[in-house]
Amino acid sequence: MEHGKRGYWECYADNDGNNVISFGQREVRSDGRRSSESRRARMRMRQRILTGAALAALAVAIALIASKAAAPQPGAEGGAGSPQPSGVPSETDIPKKGETETIADIGDGRTVLVNAWHPLPKDYAPAAITDLMEIVAISDVSVCAADEVVSPLTKMINGAEEAGHTGLFVTSGYRTYDEQRRIYKESADKSYVQPAGCSEHQTGLAVDIMKLGVNMESFGDDPASEWLYENSWRYGFIVRYPQDKSEITGISYEPWHFRYVGKEVAKLCHEKNICLEEYAEVD
Repeated sequence: MEHGKRGYWECYADNDGNNVISFGQREVRSDGRRSSESRRARMRMRQRILTGAALAALAVAIALIASKAAAPQPGAEGGAGSPQPSGVPSETDIPKKGETETIADIGDGRTVLVNAWHPLPKDYAPAAITDLMEIVAISDVSVCAADEVVSPLTKMINGAEEAGHTGLFVTSGYRTYDEQRRIYKESADKSYVQPAGCSEHQTGLAVDIMKLGVNMESFGDDPASEWLYENSWRYGFIVRYPQDKSEITGISYEPWHFRYVGKEVAKLCHEKNICLEEYAEVD
């Protein structure tokens, strides 16, 4: 409301619910208070506002309930956003010692198969690890990898930079059994993480690579990711969890996760478009 020498402006609702702007049309009593008609108009306006707000809140609540009912339930199918791809065992389903081989018989060292069905012993560790600090860009104060990974990893990142893909850095490398257990426990989305003993990171042969300014959801579409997908095999690495292999690997698509297997195996996997599980079957 704006007062002036000759009256005032006022917005109110008429009997049909229409907003009306009036100047000097409302009666003001001698004591300076508005008439009962003005008070009734303001009360009607307030009631309409409150009713409208309540209806809007009810509509939002109904929409949220409907969207929740229509959304896929956790565990209904595999892929990003679901707890685990279908058929993948939970931590309590992991074979106990003596029930299965702890390391798949497809060679040793760089070609060892590690997944939910082929867990590593709790005390398994690479023979030697190297801190990647001051060797390649990393995301933390200490990211380590098995010694044999360091040289090809450095060459791969340098190769990407020479091709114009700068800003790549290593976010994760070697993890102990206990570190993996903590990560698994704290992870809300189990489709991107394995239980302790079932993670390749415990071998020291796996590294996660990201790019500055690019989040996880869009990394797979970034030119740097595409370059790594097409060229990582030249350095002995494979994209361990390809987009079309989730039902085999038990892990959703991870374009940032690279596993060192050596140039010969990496070339074979790339040319035949197979994951490490499939390589284990034909080896």
